[in-house]
Amino acid sequence: MALNGSATLKELEITISGPGCAVSIWPVLVIPSASKLPAATFLVMNFRKPAPDDPENEGGDWPVREIIQRGYATVASDFNDADSDRVDGFGDGVLGLLGKEPSADDAWGALSAWGWAASWVMDYLQTDPAVDAARVAVVGHSRTGKAALCCGAEDERFSLVISNNSGCGGAAISRTKKGERSRISRPNFCTGSA
Repeated sequence: MALNGSATLKELEITISGPGCAVSIWPVLVIPSASKLPAATFLVMNFRKPAPDDPENEGGDWPVREIIQRGYATVASDFNDADSDRVDGFGDGVLGLLGKEPSADDAWGALSAWGWAASWVMDYLQTDPAVDAARVAVVGHSRTGKAALCCGAEDERFSLVISNNSGCGGAAISRTKKGERSRISRPNFCTGSA
């Protein structure tokens, strides 16, 4: 039980293996106790370990209390677990699964890696009877807003993408021809190519 009994908390571990290494992420799923289940769910991408009983979570990166009070479920994960948010972080996460640093021709970076990790969480959500897998939104702000766009573009299982302040390289490029352009790709572990 969590949030003074208003929710059930599930701590998950999701591990993906490839030729280079194995990578685990630890999402936290919070399901409202007083809601009709299965519940629509917000998957929130953030950069700190989710702690729904931490008073600092009343707003900010993961408004878990507001989401639960409105009858929705929510899941969040520290996406640094999936791939390091450092320039020299290659090999610390899913980019290292391929066993080689991406070249300019097949480059994919942290934003795509984070979006791909959100798809791993969706893989789990489709198995949980408390979650309405047809009504899952992926949510991100700033860089995770870009990652949410990558995720939604590549994974049609998400019914909604909420990308807040994604800026250059994000939603801005859909409005004008200005801004960064990036190629989104997913690795193919069967062939080892993107």
